[in-house]
Amino acid sequence: MVELPAYTYEQFYQISVHILTEGHRVSQNIAREVADSIWANSRNIRDCVRVGRMAKSVDAIQFLVGTFLNH
Repeated sequence: MVELPAYTYEQFYQISVHILTEGHRVSQNIAREVADSIWANSRNIRDCVRVGRMAKSVDAIQFLVGTFLNH
């Protein structure tokens, strides 16, 4: 089994924003907010992609994070 070190905040933020803006065409503003919200709750880049693809506004991010990460 290979164990990888956890991302630092800066690494997580840069990777998340890049994946969302380049790979999923999410706006910079939403991508940044998603990265911050997910870092504070789960630190899983897959959660960033899931929430980022659904978020149509910055206001929707907290609702989506609360809904998907609490279940």
